[in-house]
This record gives sequence, structure tokens and C-alpha cells, in this order.
Amino acid sequence: MSAASPSQSGWGRVSWALVAEGAQLVFGLASFSLLALWMDVDQFGIYAAAVAYSTLAMTLGYLGSQQILMLDVAAGVSFPTVWKRTLSVVLIGSFTATALLVAGQPLILAGAGRWAFGAIVLAQTAVFGVIDFGVIAAQAHRDLRTAAVIRCVSGVLRLLSVGVFGLLGGSTFDEWAPLALLGWAVAALVVLDIVRRRYGAPFSVGRTSSKELARGRPFVFAASSQSVLDAADRPMLVAYGFEADAGRYATAYRFASLASLPLLALVRSTDADFYEDGAAGPDRAVNRARKMAPIAAAYGVLVAIVLFVGAPLIPAVLGDDYSESTQIIRALSVLPLIRGLQIFFANALTGSGLQHLRNRALAVATVFNVGLNLALIPRTSWQGAVVATLAAETLMMVSVIVLATRAARR
Repeated sequence: MSAASPSQSGWGRVSWALVAEGAQLVFGLASFSLLALWMDVDQFGIYAAAVAYSTLAMTLGYLGSQQILMLDVAAGVSFPTVWKRTLSVVLIGSFTATALLVAGQPLILAGAGRWAFGAIVLAQTAVFGVIDFGVIAAQAHRDLRTAAVIRCVSGVLRLLSVGVFGLLGGSTFDEWAPLALLGWAVAALVVLDIVRRRYGAPFSVGRTSSKELARGRPFVFAASSQSVLDAADRPMLVAYGFEADAGRYATAYRFASLASLPLLALVRSTDADFYEDGAAGPDRAVNRARKMAPIAAAYGVLVAIVLFVGAPLIPAVLGDDYSESTQIIRALSVLPLIRGLQIFFANALTGSGLQHLRNRALAVATVFNVGLNLALIPRTSWQGAVVATLAAETLMMVSVIVLATRAARR
């Protein structure tokens, strides 16, 4: 079956990408808000820490398969072959990472039940990985309509599992974990069927050579560094005894992150373009990034205003336990602006075969972020996490813009 629609280009792709990211925004906000409302705030903090650990395990376990899939499809490799390799790496890597985290759970997250922790990690890695790679497969084929369908289907099923949690009167992390795994598992089965029918790639796994695994090494470093940069603060807050603050901070951070999703529609719709431009030289890819930057800046300013003004709605909806979330989300309101300005220049480096430069910027920003968190969180709780996040993200933004500009000049 034909994979992508040649006519789905330009604003058509952007429109479908907006639908996909809009669905993720709506269903993500609804699910996250209901969980925060129904779970005790300290239990929600434990859940946020578990998701943060899962995110790191996910990026390590995937071994750069996201970027490899994009590169192989662009190079004309048979998609069933690409899909088989991708599923093999994702499932093997995710199960291995889950086993290691569960073994270390008493040391890294003692407040969670071991099996509940394992269920969340497995849901966020292997099961969600199938869903996410279904979206990436659609993006690689420039078939953003299918990506939107996958986002909607998985969002609905996720929200249904949250609804069951509420109907059963759940309020703890241990009660939510098996329902989370079940909801994602059903969604993953649906996505596997969509990929089979749309791209002719059935569910299949097999052996993967060490040479193939080595291809993803540069991307593993980037993804894992980005995960630490994004999520190191929540486990640290829990580790230093600020479970409730971890829940409040996670809520505010999630709202600030979700606010960036509409801009990500433009990012998703241009991913393949950066690889094509980069093949001709970094100057073309960087020129594309420069054209995107004003759009990202305008959107970031608008979102910052909306987040700052609308911040009091969080405690109004979730209750007094989240009163400090107003201050946190106002402090983080500039985060979409900072990330929006950096993402296109970072993609220009990746698309131009200069991933090592992006990795260098990520490494410096990640070390800076972890160091600030270690220094500030024990004394100032969430305030230190906010300072570390904004400082490290600003450093990352400046670094990738400078590196991309220099590469284009050379």
C-alpha cells in the first residue's frame, strides 16, 4: 500500500500536524489535570518522579531509533525492514531498562510500590514507544493525517483509563499504575494495526546486529541528555523530601510544556525537510531555521502572556494544595519561547549531519542543569528547580544558534 500522500505538503502537512499536536494537547491536559485532581499531591509527586525515570530509560532503550527510522525512510530503505528493526530495538531496550529500574527501585524511589513502578516504566517505555514510533513512521512518510489519527486514538484511550481510575475512587500511585499500563497497551495494539494497514509493515521482531545498534549511538547521547535536562529536577525534589512540591512543580511544568505543542506541529511537519536541506549543506538547513525563528518567537511571547495571566486557574481547578503552582507556572512562562527559538537551529544541525555539535551543546547544558539543581534544590525546593531549568535552557538556546550559524558560514 502506498505510504504517504504526495499532495500532503506545505500547509496541508502543517494543518494535519496541528491536529495531531492539538489532540495531544487536549487529551494530555485533560488526563494530567484529572490525575492531579484525584491523586494526593504527594502521590502525584511520586508519579511525576517515576515518569521522569521512565523518560530517561525510554531514551536509552530506544538507541536512537527515532532518527534512524527517519534517515532510513528518506534513503528509500524498505519500510517493513525499517519497522522490524525499530520494534526489535524498542522492545528489547525497553524491557532491559525496565528490569534495571525495577531492580534499583528501593534506592531511587522508595515511596513507590515495586510492581506499580515497573508497570509505569513499562507503560512509558515499551508500550508508549510503539505508539510514538507509529507517529514517527507517519512523519517520515510525510503522512501527517495518519499521525493525527494515532494521536487522537491514543489520547482517547488514555483518557478512558484515567476515567476508570476516577470512577474506582483511586488516589494513589499504586492504584493508577496498572490502569496506565492497560490504557497504553490497548492504544499500542491499535497503532500496530494502523501501521500494518497504512504502510504494509506487520508486527515483527528479530535480531539486530551490533553494527546497526551502533548507528544510533550519537542520537542516544542527545536524547538521554535532553531527558536529564527536562526531568532531573522531579526525582531530586522527591529525593530531598519535597514530594508535594514535586507534584506542584510537575503540574506547572507540564502546563508550560504542553503549551509548546501547537508550535511542535510546525516542527513535526518540517522534520523531513531539514534532512533534505542538510544533505545539500548546513547553510540551507540553517536558512530554513532562520525563517522559522520569527514564528517561534511570536508564538513564545503569546504563550508566555497566556500562561502568566491564566496561572491562577490551576489552583482554582485543582484545589489549594496547588496554590504555589501559580508562582511556578509564571516563572516558567518563558520556557516555550526559549525552546521555540532553539529547536529549529538544533534540527538544522541534526539534519546537516552535525549531531556531534548538538550533542556538545546538550552535554554542557545538562551538566550545568544538574549542578544547579544539586546546589539549589536542597535549600530552595522548587525555586531552585525553576532557576536551573531556565538557566540551562537559555544556555542551550544560545549554544545551538551560535554553532548552527558558524556551521552555515563554513
